[in-house]
Amino acid sequence: MWSAIYKNDTVFNQFNEDNSENLFKDINQEELKKFIIRTNGWEAIVNLETGECKVNGIKIAFGYDSNEHRLIYFRRVRQTLGNGAEPTITEHVGWQSTIQGGDSLKNVKRIIGMEKDRITIQCD
Repeated sequence: MWSAIYKNDTVFNQFNEDNSENLFKDINQEELKKFIIRTNGWEAIVNLETGECKVNGIKIAFGYDSNEHRLIYFRRVRQTLGNGAEPTITEHVGWQSTIQGGDSLKNVKRIIGMEKDRITIQCD
């Protein structure tokens, strides 16, 4: 389940009180300040203004001073065939930013993957 927090501190949740669902594509990316995902016993908060991420309250600082961080969010589902195996769902959240890298611009991504029993951090 996700929640989008805008710069004016209003909250746009994936699910409404009547259990209807809002779509990810309906998030106003231009006004997004924070994105929160709760899954598999994990809570990840991505601050798109600072680039800081927290997983279950533990701060992960990536050390980039960009003013613009663009949200990354996706899910991967792995299904093992046979014997009624349950699918493995991994939620991925993070940011992408364009920074000065020497004489040219560089695309930087920081992504946190959350599975039932582990997290992974991807730095590109």
